[in-house]
Amino acid sequence: MLDPLLLSSDRILIPRAKGARPLLIEELSKKCHVEEMQLYETVGAESDWSAYESMTDDIDFITFTSASTVRYFVEGSDKNKMTFKNAKFISIGPVTSEKNA
Repeated sequence: MLDPLLLSSDRILIPRAKGARPLLIEELSKKCHVEEMQLYETVGAESDWSAYESMTDDIDFITFTSASTVRYFVEGSDKNKMTFKNAKFISIGPVTSEKNA
């Protein structure tokens, strides 16, 4: 954890995605000065879902690494009318798990 290492006079720059959760900034700001640099924006990409159509029943697990991944997967699977009936969903982290619920 950073807390024991930080002084109130320290300045931290946090490069990250636009729209990222504010928790890190809020917590670190309690200890020292924090600057957020928004470097990129998370947007959905057009994917060729037809390449996965034949395997929808064969997928055992689908792993999500971020809440935005869950959001864009759900949007894409709905748009392409694809259901992964046998898949178990795995998510990394509590925010992703909440979005995955």
